[in-house]
Amino acid sequence: MKFSKDEKIVLTITAIYTLAATMATTFINVYLFDYTNSYIILNVYQLIRLGILGVVAFISAKLSYRLRMSHTLTIGLICITLSVFILLALQERVADNMLYVYSIAFIWGSGEGFFWISLNTLNQLITKPATRGHYLGLNGAVTNIATILAPLFSAQILASHTIEIEGYYSMFRVVIVLFGVISLLSALVKSPIKRQTFKIIDILKQVKSDMQWNYVVRTQFLWGFRDAAVMSLTGILIYQAVENGTAYGRLLAVFALIATLSNYTIGKIVQKNNRLRFLLVGTVGIFLSGISLVVLPGLWGAVGHGALANLFFAFM
Repeated sequence: MKFSKDEKIVLTITAIYTLAATMATTFINVYLFDYTNSYIILNVYQLIRLGILGVVAFISAKLSYRLRMSHTLTIGLICITLSVFILLALQERVADNMLYVYSIAFIWGSGEGFFWISLNTLNQLITKPATRGHYLGLNGAVTNIATILAPLFSAQILASHTIEIEGYYSMFRVVIVLFGVISLLSALVKSPIKRQTFKIIDILKQVKSDMQWNYVVRTQFLWGFRDAAVMSLTGILIYQAVENGTAYGRLLAVFALIATLSNYTIGKIVQKNNRLRFLLVGTVGIFLSGISLVVLPGLWGAVGHGALANLFFAFM
């Protein structure tokens, strides 16, 4: 099955972005914690990054009336590249003033807001009903492969340096180059300007009238609350348990492989009539993954948490 030029470009952007973003986001938390030694600062960083992401996604959607989605995608990638460049330029000085940390979070989150709303929309705009299923399947495959490769590449870069912090600098340089490449690629995507009514308020009003939509909104809120609560903390706890970035990267690659195999297997067996049972099993599994860190607050707890969380996430 042949893909269009735009489909090939967006698939390439998705693969390279997943590789670069996974390398960066995985180790930025560790990097910032090493310098600031503060869970509070790290969580405020995540609060700003994720908070501004939602706001900018809304702004990006509004801008799509006047700009092509490929243009807002490029804006997002430039913002993300800039945030990593600032982090690399500051190096150890990032801990001198918390405004540096929070500014990086603001720019990075803004970039993600532009990027994700644009990419998700482009995946619908550039595909045709006849090829969309095959395209999305391949999209998921390249994303999974990139998620496995990213921590392996990161671990190899860190292992090649005697001083680990120098490895972080090299890794961030690679990330900047990768983001730069896909920023250029994104400008080549031809997408129509969608001029249609923006009805987000009307959609939100359906929470009261449509109970299925109500359940979805409540579930997503609670799931997001859970993610926000553990996002930074679990990564740092796992890193502290394995004690170095190289081992951390390799362990994350194992977790990504578990997630990929689980997604593939569950995708083959889940059906409409058994979906709720899988959802229940996944919920229990994710709960147990958090308990493992509490019961075994060390290496084995970290391994158990990562393995269980990545195994059962596919059930959700």
